Amino acid sequence: MRTEKRIDQSRFPFCLEGEKVTSMWKVGLTGGIACGKSTVTAYLKEQGIQVIDADEISHRLMGEDPEIKAALLSHFGEDILDQQADLDRKEIAKRVYASADELSFLNRLMHPRIRQSIEEDLAQLQALGNTLAVIDVPLLFEAHFEDLVDEILVVALPKAMEVERLMARDGIGQDLAEKKIASQLALEEKIARADRVIDNSGTIASTKNQVEAWLKEKEEKHVMS
Repeated sequence: MRTEKRIDQSRFPFCLEGEKVTSMWKVGLTGGIACGKSTVTAYLKEQGIQVIDADEISHRLMGEDPEIKAALLSHFGEDILDQQADLDRKEIAKRVYASADELSFLNRLMHPRIRQSIEEDLAQLQALGNTLAVIDVPLLFEAHFEDLVDEILVVALPKAMEVERLMARDGIGQDLAEKKIASQLALEEKIARADRVIDNSGTIASTKNQVEAWLKEKEEKHVMS
């Protein structure tokens, strides 16, 4: 974890200094690629909510875990290294999104380690007195992490917008963008499994309003009960 700050006590006064928390409401945040999860997590952080970012964990593990680096080099060869002899994530992405087998290999390697890190972070946040934590996991369903959370939020927008935003965000062509999207569970299926859907097809203000409404429900039903 990069921070040990508790959630905003002015908003969630039942998260008190030194108070032992026996139950923490855990929320899984997921959605399609480039659907706007970062917009939601940024707003949550502004409100003092602790967010565990699975992508950040993955990046850290690839950069720091020698066993992961060795396994990737053994599988893909040294062509996945950049000029500084570090793992080239873009090169790895090209390979795994071009082959279902390669993507499966990467997921088998990374998901158990990511899960372990998330579990450790959740335990730490609860020990620090937090009563609400959000886990941002793009592959929440694909990795079968649903059992880690009490509630699931899905950020969604129409397919055409998803492709357009992904192309702009990653600087890639439409073909690769569509392959990346197809590598995940269909957004429609994620929506069907969600407890709450955040529609990010409108303005940022509209998205924030939806998140704010959800936060108010947490104050009333879970965090402050």
